[in-house]
Amino acid sequence: NEFPIKLDTKEATDTVYINDENGVQYTWRGNEIDTKKLTLQPNESKVFRIKFNKMYSATRLTNAMYFTNVIKEDGSNEEIELSINI
Repeated sequence: NEFPIKLDTKEATDTVYINDENGVQYTWRGNEIDTKKLTLQPNESKVFRIKFNKMYSATRLTNAMYFTNVIKEDGSNEEIELSINI
């Protein structure tokens, strides 16, 4: 079944993040992205410029970004977790 998903509700600040190789979590600055732009329709792709709260150093490695408050907008509003390899 194809359905839209909302990448985040922006109700909390720690639901989108990256981890460095030491396990330090850097949360996003979600206030810089319009909530309406966070909904993806089936087969739609978007490009986002996401900033994180702590300065990211080239000496710190990360390989994934985590969205932990993704909403499946199919009437059930089921929450799912999504990780993206970067």
